[in-house]
Amino acid sequence: MRTPDRRSHIRHPGEHIKVLVRSLNPDNTDWIKGLIYTVDFNRYGIGIETSHRFAMGEKVALIIRTDDSALAELNGVVCNRYKSDIGFRCGIQFQIDEAKLQLIEIEQQAAPSIR
Repeated sequence: MRTPDRRSHIRHPGEHIKVLVRSLNPDNTDWIKGLIYTVDFNRYGIGIETSHRFAMGEKVALIIRTDDSALAELNGVVCNRYKSDIGFRCGIQFQIDEAKLQLIEIEQQAAPSIR
């Protein structure tokens, strides 16, 4: 069951962002293949939809690319997950402060904010 929206930071639509994700679990080092939809993002984290079932608390690596080829490579932790139409909606909180700074420019160029 989905909980009420508890976010306090402005989020931006993410349809212009492409994401590769892989688990940092030593037993599963393959990049997730198949569809990953970016729902929204900000400098603190990103929401994705995927058919892969990431575990709550799982550490992941992400490669994020925009239409204009801006690139960010960072790590995160799956902080929430629930069932969606295509599989699972995951909220991933970024873990490296320097990596957050890479997203500030992307965030500032984003489409109108949503709450």
